[in-house]
Amino acid sequence: MKARYIPLPNAIVFGGFSGDDRQKIEKLCVRLGYKGISADNAIGGATLKSILQSKPGSTDTPVKDERFVIIHGGKPSVFLDSLKVASIEVPLRAVTTPTSLGWTLNQLIDELKKERQELEGV
Repeated sequence: MKARYIPLPNAIVFGGFSGDDRQKIEKLCVRLGYKGISADNAIGGATLKSILQSKPGSTDTPVKDERFVIIHGGKPSVFLDSLKVASIEVPLRAVTTPTSLGWTLNQLIDELKKERQELEGV
């Protein structure tokens, strides 16, 4: 029996936001047709693919305390432009790749922090 391919939804995985910024991101997700996935719980050890499939499994690894947005599918530039218009600062942001889908959320956050430091010359 051949495995059935189920595409991943256009989604935004985000974390580290509170109050107004969190609500603004949730509203942007709805308006732009993304599934909004708040990562403010113990899914730091889950892979991005499992998070996007809504099957992060049982994990007790907390998500790193960083403000981040990870975009899967859709039109990333439209979402990023909307964040600017809404005056939401996102220090760590990424678009998924086939490789990053296999990484845990915390691995991706660490990689984004490392890249940011290299770009800033820190």
